[in-house]
Amino acid sequence: MTVRQFQARTAAGLYLRAQPKVFRLAGAAVTWEQRVLAACMSAGPGAAASHRGAALLWGFRGFESAPVEITVPSSRRPSLSGVELHRSSTVEVVRVRGIPVTTAPSTLLVVGAVVDGAALASAVEDAILRRLTTFARLVEMVERLGRSGRDGTAALRRLLEERGPGAPTESVLEDMMAGILRRAGLDDFERQYEVGGVRLDFACPSRKVGIEVNGLAFHSGADDVQRNYRKLNRLLALGWRILQFTWADIRYRPHDVLAQLAMAMAA
Repeated sequence: MTVRQFQARTAAGLYLRAQPKVFRLAGAAVTWEQRVLAACMSAGPGAAASHRGAALLWGFRGFESAPVEITVPSSRRPSLSGVELHRSSTVEVVRVRGIPVTTAPSTLLVVGAVVDGAALASAVEDAILRRLTTFARLVEMVERLGRSGRDGTAALRRLLEERGPGAPTESVLEDMMAGILRRAGLDDFERQYEVGGVRLDFACPSRKVGIEVNGLAFHSGADDVQRNYRKLNRLLALGWRILQFTWADIRYRPHDVLAQLAMAMAA
């Protein structure tokens, strides 16, 4: 349409300004995704959702909401409303649901600068579990960018050093249990350890001590109870000592969890 036609429709209220250079149709629902896309479009080529916004678009575990947060090339300084803006000399961009977003590994690198260690750990586990990246690729990226002063590099490096290259966890509850083990220095425990045809959430093979974490919402059915008993009996017959902890144990009584682990390890 011509400039005159566009101005007439804007004056009539058919088009509403979402960001500088970007308009939306009046009557269309205002969504978080729309706000992110408008910010990226207004900021120009190379702009992408990043940090918590990118983590939400990727669907990383533990991210249910996020601010409108984007990264632009370092030479650009767009004026945007209601947007948390970051700048970087290199922005690796793909599209998720039609929105420019930093790649999954790049997102994990920078999100550690704006969230705590537990949230970063959950995101890393989820990304590895869903094969959006690998432990080796994350290590290579940290080594390559570690000297550049990139935000979040130190947090991700520390997490990877503590975590090691083991199998990924599969739930927030497992993330919390892994954190307890990590902080206690119990490095002998392996994630998703298979023995006797069954898989344990965590296991110390040298002591034959296993850990199962159970969220009651997911393990309350009769079939689940029967399955857990069969699994427990099989492992007991193989000489394993199995400890089972609930959300309440792990969330509110971590010291009791460690005390019971200490007794099992000693036995």
